[in-house]
Amino acid sequence: MSERTASTGVRLAAGFGAIIGIFLLAVAGAVVSFNLVLQAMDEIQAHRDAARACLEMMGHTHERYAHQEHYIINLRGARQHHLHHFERANRANQAALARARDQLSTPTQADLLQHLEDRDARYIALFRDRIKPYVDERATVDLDDDTLQSYHKLSEDLTFELAEVHHKLQQSLSQSVDDASERAEGFAFWAIAGSLVLLAVAAGVAIVVSVRLSRSVVKPVLALVEGTDRVGAGDLSARIEMERTDEFGQLARHFNAMTEKLEASRQKLVQA
Repeated sequence: MSERTASTGVRLAAGFGAIIGIFLLAVAGAVVSFNLVLQAMDEIQAHRDAARACLEMMGHTHERYAHQEHYIINLRGARQHHLHHFERANRANQAALARARDQLSTPTQADLLQHLEDRDARYIALFRDRIKPYVDERATVDLDDDTLQSYHKLSEDLTFELAEVHHKLQQSLSQSVDDASERAEGFAFWAIAGSLVLLAVAAGVAIVVSVRLSRSVVKPVLALVEGTDRVGAGDLSARIEMERTDEFGQLARHFNAMTEKLEASRQKLVQA
């Protein structure tokens, strides 16, 4: 098939190719945007998990402090009971701290968590290395309460510091959740808006292509139908005026050549 006779097929392929290309672009844009939304949602979940772990740490910190106080005053002689619960709360606190560490994403949050770990290690060391041995010794030997009070004051100060760092970390995580939520909403908006715009463009292109192709196909077809009707009615002088270089133009030229031959043949018969 020559270049000239393939022009209508090329126009059809180009038109439909443009429509399909725009639809594919809309789909690709939607997929990318929704992937970004999913990433933001994963980030939100990670921050929420870290915030939940932070709340658990705050609860375990207060629980440890309460059992430490009971251990010091030897409430109803149940020191071993409170020591057991102190250690249990400490293990739970360490597990929550590890979960939070895995979910943090900003340098500020990492610094706060490191500060929290340092203060927590100091608190545990104070209880195990100073308070507990001193209380255990005081049970058998009359010792100065001022020393225990100083230890208690240090423990209380560390507990307040831990609570303050917990609060700062919780605020930072809440802000991270808000920021990630805002990004997710933005991605979702642009995914929907971009898809709608591209689909509208695709619909517009489809309308334009349909109109242009219908004009380029329907008009020459009607001209050919009119010419064949005239020939069928006996008018061999019928000619199709069509200045086109595609297959319709070629068909019109073949039609004109055919009618010219038929008309010439009829004139020869008449003259004979």
